[in-house]
Amino acid sequence: MKEDKDQNLERLLYSLSSLVELSETMTSPESFVENSRAILHQVLGTLLVSRGALFIIDDETDVLKLYVSKGIDKQDIDLHLKTDEKASLLKISDPVEVSKIPIKRIKEQIINTMPEATLWISLKIKDELLGVIILGKKFMDEELTPQDIDLLKIISRSVAVTIYNYRLIANLNDKIEELKNRESELRKRTLELEVLYDVGLEVTFLAESIEEITHQILTNAVGLLDARAGVLFLIDQESKEIYPSVSINIEGSEILKLNRNFSAIKYAIEHKAGSIRSPGQPTEDEPLANSEILTVPILYQNKVIGIFMLIDKEGREANINFDEGDKKLLAAFANQAAIAIENSRLYMVSLEKERMQRDIELAAEIQRELIPERFPEYRGLDIDGFCIPCRTVGGDYYNYFRISDDKLLLVVADVSGKGIPAALLVSSLNSVLIVELELETDLQKIVGALSRSIFYSSTSGKFATAFFAEIDLKNSTVRYINAGHNPPLFLTSSGERPELMNGGFCIGMFEDVKYETGELPFRKGELLSIYTDGITEQMNDNEEFFEEERLFDIILANKNKSSHTINRKVIKEIHSFSRNTPIADDMTLLTIKRI
Repeated sequence: MKEDKDQNLERLLYSLSSLVELSETMTSPESFVENSRAILHQVLGTLLVSRGALFIIDDETDVLKLYVSKGIDKQDIDLHLKTDEKASLLKISDPVEVSKIPIKRIKEQIINTMPEATLWISLKIKDELLGVIILGKKFMDEELTPQDIDLLKIISRSVAVTIYNYRLIANLNDKIEELKNRESELRKRTLELEVLYDVGLEVTFLAESIEEITHQILTNAVGLLDARAGVLFLIDQESKEIYPSVSINIEGSEILKLNRNFSAIKYAIEHKAGSIRSPGQPTEDEPLANSEILTVPILYQNKVIGIFMLIDKEGREANINFDEGDKKLLAAFANQAAIAIENSRLYMVSLEKERMQRDIELAAEIQRELIPERFPEYRGLDIDGFCIPCRTVGGDYYNYFRISDDKLLLVVADVSGKGIPAALLVSSLNSVLIVELELETDLQKIVGALSRSIFYSSTSGKFATAFFAEIDLKNSTVRYINAGHNPPLFLTSSGERPELMNGGFCIGMFEDVKYETGELPFRKGELLSIYTDGITEQMNDNEEFFEEERLFDIILANKNKSSHTINRKVIKEIHSFSRNTPIADDMTLLTIKRI
């Protein structure tokens, strides 16, 4: 009896010693497979069992995969576990007969695929199922003794620790390898970024033209990727047409063949992604059939504004080709190029806008000179006017012309449209008036000649409403022509408000217009206010119009005050009425009082 115990003890010590030696060498997948087989053989030899298998669980799929076996015919046995089944197997602490496994499905699968299996030993550590050892019968069909079971418990714990440690080492090795790869990629990326930074600095300056900046960009791109040649295409955002802005080492005849239908360009535009075309890939019809082509779109705010096309990578090594790294590098550079191109475009636009603004300011200055700042002192007349354009320059106009010592012509006009075109017509109207007044003194003839001149000289559809008031101080009358204009407010000494409608069509609307004059007395205390519809049609926050009655009420309430005071009061009331609503049209008011 003592002899059997000594043999069992010796057997146990030998087995554990062998397992420790094996586990110390399990530091790689290759040694793990080899040593797992040695472990299984060690277990089988220690227990005098002829058949057995070691299953290890895959944590991602919860599948017990057959790792190594001996004496088992099938080598592709997988035991798929459900979550509750895995938890149930974790409860098996001691070796148990296969026929007593609590999971019927697993039990039947083992019996069907491994008829010789008799014993199940769970391999677990820290409430984690790592695998299982399945054993067949002992030699000579002997029964397993209690000592064998105790030995299996010890061996199973040792094997579980060995598997657990291996997995830790394997995970650590994976992490180390991943860190090495990351470090290598980081070094490469750092170098690329340094090059990109240096190259990017060269293309961020403000160029005198798009051609200059694109030439600098393409030169850097060709050098960055060691390309033999290259083309940088731009896309017109209005017409959507593609055109070569600049090229390097490529013939013009070849560039002419490259358009939106060229496969690489078409792919870049449609997919907003780069591509590499190897020699021999294209059809015979396509240009550059014997060249390798790297194409990358230049994107700005997710819109394709241009395309890089680099041709044939060159280097010391033979048969060197563009690769995915080159495509990523060029795409990164394309981001910088997009900003540089758009900055250059914006710069050019700003220069053009600045030039236009200077022209507009000059036009505004010229227009201000057309409108008098103050009126001459006429005995018996108090005259004041204002003209507020809704833009820098406008289409409203007023002026005075001395016809004789006793006669003064006052004109208020409102040209159709706004801005520069309207301002040009105002200038023409003023010039023609000056010329006509040198030739003629009759109001009907002056207005008729003015209308014909504007009709022939202005573009189609351009005209002006106007009111002409000829004041005769000697006879105390006002003779007028209303050319399609708002009837002014005429306030008589008796309190009447006659409508001054005599006249005709707008100035320049038709080729030949006959104008009718009207004439009224203009006595002491009477008032004439000529305005443009920009005043009466000014709106407030509630989309209400200022309207004529409001204007007339203000003038009537201040009729005993000076013309200047009346006009300032109107301006103040307009601002108070409109509040935050911007001026929508030019506003002009000319007030004449007989004093």
